[in-house]
Amino acid sequence: SGGVGGAAVAQASGLSAGPDSVNVSSTAIGGNGGIGGWGVPNDPGGGGGIANASALGLSTSGGDVYVTVTQTGGNGGNGRQGGNGGKGADSILSTTIGGINNAITGATTGNLTLTQNATGGSGGDTDGGTPGLGGNASSTLDFNLNTNPLPDNLLPSNFIAKSNAFGGGGGGDYFGDGGQGGEANALASIIAATSVNVTANATGGAGGYGGAGGQYGIDGYGGDGGDATAFASGISTNGSVVFVTVKQTGGNGGFGYNGGNGADSILSTTIGGINNAITGATTGELTLTQTAIGGSGGDTDGGTSGLGGSASSTLDFNLNTNPLPYNLLPSTFIANSNAYGGVGGGVRGFGLIFFGNQIGGQGGQGGEANAHVGITVATNVNVTANANGGTGGGGYTDGGNGGYATASASGNSTGGGNVNVT
Repeated sequence: SGGVGGAAVAQASGLSAGPDSVNVSSTAIGGNGGIGGWGVPNDPGGGGGIANASALGLSTSGGDVYVTVTQTGGNGGNGRQGGNGGKGADSILSTTIGGINNAITGATTGNLTLTQNATGGSGGDTDGGTPGLGGNASSTLDFNLNTNPLPDNLLPSNFIAKSNAFGGGGGGDYFGDGGQGGEANALASIIAATSVNVTANATGGAGGYGGAGGQYGIDGYGGDGGDATAFASGISTNGSVVFVTVKQTGGNGGFGYNGGNGADSILSTTIGGINNAITGATTGELTLTQTAIGGSGGDTDGGTSGLGGSASSTLDFNLNTNPLPYNLLPSTFIANSNAYGGVGGGVRGFGLIFFGNQIGGQGGQGGEANAHVGITVATNVNVTANANGGTGGGGYTDGGNGGYATASASGNSTGGGNVNVT
């Protein structure tokens, strides 16, 4: 069998006492698993190697600080002669309040930008066994500067935090179904007495190819796209501006004799909800943006095209009955809810010719999209709901139908503030 890929460790730090900015980056990529041996029946591929990355950036004179950590799990090795494909390595980045082995940190009295990128490794292919699963990715970025200050007790004038997670692609199977893409989970949360800009972005991994990738009429489904989950929160306790963004994208379906389906993406923030996708608070201007994107369906070359994933974004607040954290009331509440259905799978080549007849030439249906926003507050309100159904896939005989879309928006100021609804 193929050997496990080698581990990778990367650490970086930068310190400046002068006025110049500090820019620190650390990248670790695990080694790929080995390929199964030729001439050995059912010989599996090796698993991908793990990666570990961390970084620190510090300016004691108020220079801008940029710190980036990128961590990618190794790809699984291919199996041979019916051997299973190796699993893509997971990638987990964790920075938590009071954490001991945090992946990232930084400090300055100027602008501070912290970015975490976690990517799972791709699963290994097979020729009749079980394809390797895509590696899962998780990025957690959590700070509360009111209870756990940054090094040297430095408080940035503007704290920007970005947490990104990308699931690994599933392995393919020449004679069967492709593997599912890896899951992606991203969380970002900042509490500070300064302006805050927080983003959580999660994208599920793509499904692997199935049935020789659609060649020669070998039956098999492309793998389904991986699921994604994202959460973000930003709180300013001194009344500064707050921007919070959540973006969640389902993984794309794999190419095959039958295309895999794109993963759905559902973001829900409701009044009194327990597992809300987004929140924020300040007495200044507050902007919350939720974006859900369905994965694209996989293409076919003779069978059935994959369906585009559906997308749903619900964003509901009533601050008169359910106040924000710390009972903070924003001077202006801006809320944007976006949903984009996934594109339907298409047809590659001309489909399959069977005894002179053309079959398997229709594109897949685009995913539906539903967006809703509703805000009730005693101050100024600006709300937008935007929904776009997914485009139907192109076909040799018939194109796929586009996905339908619905959008609704409401804004209510009980204190006589300005209201804009789109």
